[in-house]
Amino acid sequence: MATDTQRSHPLGQIYRGMKKRCENVNANGFGNYGGRGISICSQWQNFSVFVADIIGSIGPRPTMQHTLDRRDNNGNYEPGNVCWATKSEQASNKRNNHKLTAMGRTQTLEAWSYETGIPKSTLFNRVKRGWSDEAVITEDVHSKSDDYSVFPPGGYALCQKLGLNPETIKSRLRRGWSFESALKLPVDVARGRSMDKYTQRRQG
Repeated sequence: MATDTQRSHPLGQIYRGMKKRCENVNANGFGNYGGRGISICSQWQNFSVFVADIIGSIGPRPTMQHTLDRRDNNGNYEPGNVCWATKSEQASNKRNNHKLTAMGRTQTLEAWSYETGIPKSTLFNRVKRGWSDEAVITEDVHSKSDDYSVFPPGGYALCQKLGLNPETIKSRLRRGWSFESALKLPVDVARGRSMDKYTQRRQG
């Protein structure tokens, strides 16, 4: 239960939110924190110690848009692993801290991007589309100016094998088509145009 000191202190809301996420099984978000083992260090169970450590290490809360974030997304709430961050900054941190295991090694997206030369945005988009870790890392980007992460693993090569214009298929995928549907409608390979039934009848 929150004390009067917590209710009136500028860091009281931050503290209560941290405790709720990590220790209240009925709280929204518990599954992403306490539910996966994220805890609060023993010394921060004391609110006064928490305030002293935060003010002394990262300073007062910069703005009301800033919340307490963890530098290591898999680490606990403890000295040295927290910072102030806005929601957009936290989203960026989560992207950079997302880890992939491929070729017998586990690294962050940022580390894999540096090693492979594939943009972090491309790797992140592949992850969101459900690619396996191995495919995210090993699938080539066929052009630096074009993002082919919309294709499923091997999809770009399949288009070439079938004689379909990859740019046309990519356009369909970006409009929300499934990969199977994008391949079914005939394509004018030479010009990359979709041919609807009216066009086919005219050509017939």
